[in-house]
Order: sequence, then structure tokens, then C-alpha cells
Amino acid sequence: MKNVILFGASNLGEYAYNNLKNNNDICFFSDNNSRIWGKKFCGIDIISIEELCEYKNYNIIVTSMYWKEICKQIAKLGFKNIYIYTTDKEKFEEYNKEHPESVWIETTNYCNENCKFCFHYNNAMIRKKGCMSLDLYKKIINEIKFFKPRINLHHSGEPFLHKNLYEFINYAKEFNLNVGFTTNGTLIDKDDYYILRTGIDRINISLAGVDKEDYEFIRRGSSFDEIEEKIIKLANLKRINNFNTKIYINVTETEKNKGKIENFVDKFEGIEGIDGIIVRSLMTWSKSIDVSGMKINNNEKVNNFKNYRIVKVNNLHPINFSLCKGVYKNLGILWDGTVVPCCLDFQGYNNLGNLLEESFIDIYNGEKRKELLKELEDRSLVKTNNEFCRNCINL
Repeated sequence: MKNVILFGASNLGEYAYNNLKNNNDICFFSDNNSRIWGKKFCGIDIISIEELCEYKNYNIIVTSMYWKEICKQIAKLGFKNIYIYTTDKEKFEEYNKEHPESVWIETTNYCNENCKFCFHYNNAMIRKKGCMSLDLYKKIINEIKFFKPRINLHHSGEPFLHKNLYEFINYAKEFNLNVGFTTNGTLIDKDDYYILRTGIDRINISLAGVDKEDYEFIRRGSSFDEIEEKIIKLANLKRINNFNTKIYINVTETEKNKGKIENFVDKFEGIEGIDGIIVRSLMTWSKSIDVSGMKINNNEKVNNFKNYRIVKVNNLHPINFSLCKGVYKNLGILWDGTVVPCCLDFQGYNNLGNLLEESFIDIYNGEKRKELLKELEDRSLVKTNNEFCRNCINL
């Protein structure tokens, strides 16, 4: 990383400097202690707060135990590229299993909606679109069935658009695998709600809004009344026929709808057959819309920090500093056989291999994945060229 300033000329600052100096262009230290301004620390100058303000385009890495207060201070000064450094470590051995707990299989990356904030909005997805072949799908299931992962038949598209969806579910259920997917819900009435008869274990219906105004602003051309009617009928059919499928409703909380969330939850939790309501923070996949007035103010949520060595403070996304366990617990497979480390890599940036050419286990235990895990274990995201993980919307 170029143009780095370490904020905190202390023991932690020295530790950070020695660890980062070979791979980063560290220009200055800065500190709130005016008595050391103008002096040197680790051989480089310590600049004052006033001088610091001359470098607002630089990358600030806070190397102090008072990082919470300092982050707020620096943010008020107008700095955007703020990072945190901590020596705390969490052992990854407990997450590094022989097999993933969940496998995300992208049956297709086509979608029938054009939701704002999604990577499909205004054609933000640049990779080729297609549908997974039945032969490839069976190869995947045959290679992973013995360790019984949770199967999620979606990744970056609408699963109901695949003509072989029911066959996909049936084949996985032959091996007693737990199968589910997330859908936008507009096609759940397909074939008179036949999806319930496949024995699918889980259906997550993702709603973009909590009421007609909210929903139809995000999903132009779709009807909130229609999707609500379909959900109620799905739940009633499940109840009447004693189907065991779990039905969940996902909804996104924004600054505009946060006052309506409680009523939404109460309404849908009151429908017999609905097993749960999941309220998620807004994640913006598309950069085609101004969402500055819609994101929840998460400045006070900085207390969620849990042991990342270097983490970027990103005001555009909810601040959540939990360790990335996703690459240990999950693996994604795109429709063309490309394997990616997690369900968020919708463009396929982190290509770990292709199942048309290699086996699942060979890719899972392969050098590309090991290299990625090492970067995460070393907390070296600030040094890596892995832009996808470094700018992850979940970190």
C-alpha cells in the first residue's frame, strides 16, 4: 500500500511498523501527544494533527489501543481511507475443517428482477450468464454427498429460472442432503406451488421492502400486493398439506424503512407456516444509485470489532469487524463450474479452479485456496492484491 501514515507512536505503532514496512510505503507517524511532534519514531517523522490534515488522500492506519476514539476523530477531519491495526489473534484451527459446512451452487445467474442495490441492477454483473448443466450438477453432488454439506441452490441468480430446478432438488434429496435456496419470490407459484412437493428443506424469500411504497421503489414493475399474496398462499399450502419445508422471509433494513420494520415482522410472524423473519442491513452491490440517505448510521456499532489485524473503516457499509469465517465454512460453485471462496463473489474474482477440470476435494485443498487462507490468517489483507476480500462489503 502506498502513502501510509501510522497514527499512534507507541509500542503497538513500533510493532506495526516493523511488520508492515517491507510491503507498505510508510511516510509518517502521527499522534495526539503534542510533546512528540517534530521528533522521530522508528526513524521517521512524527507529524502534528494540523500537518496530518495536509494528507487527506493518504491511508491512515490507527496503531493505538484508543482506536475507537481516534477513528471518530480522524473521520471528522475528513479522512476516508482509515484502517485499524490490532495484535489480537483468533485461532483459525477451529474453523479449518476437512470439508465446508455449506456449498452454494449457482444453478443460474439469470434473474427476472432488476432490484436497486443488486449486482444485476443496470447490468453491473460483467461475467457471462448461463445455466448449470445437469451433468455438472450431478458430478458436484456425487463428489460432496459423503460429507453432507448444506446445499444452497443459488448464488447470483433466481433459481426458479432453471428448467431443471426440481430435478436438481430431487437428486440431492436422494442422498438425504439438506437443500434450500433464496428466491425473490415472484415465481414461487410456478406449477401451482409444486416446489413444496419436491421435499425441499428451506425456502428463503428475499423481499426488498417492507411495504408497497418501499418494495416497489426498489423493485420497479413488481407488485408488493402480489408477492404478499403468494407468500400467504405458500404458507397455507404448507400448513394444510403438512409439508416440512421451512419458509423464511428476508427483508432489508434501511434508514427510510427502519420505523416500519417492527410492524412488518409482527405481520408476517403472525402467518402460520412462516418459520422466521430475517432482518438484514443494507448491502449495496450496485454503484448505480445514490444510497447515502438510505443506509443505517452505524458509527456507534464500531464496538463490534473482533480481532482483525488490519481492517478498513468503511462508512458506506455497516461496520462489522468479525473475523471472516465464510471462507472456512462455505464454498461457492458458479454455473460454469468455477469455484469461488464464498457466496459474495458474484463476479468470480477469486477463481480457485473449475470442476469441469478438477475434483471438488482437489480444489478445496488446492494451493489457491491455501494462499487465500494464509492471507486471512496473517491478517495481511492490507498487503495483498486481493481487492475483492480487502473491500468486502461484509468486513
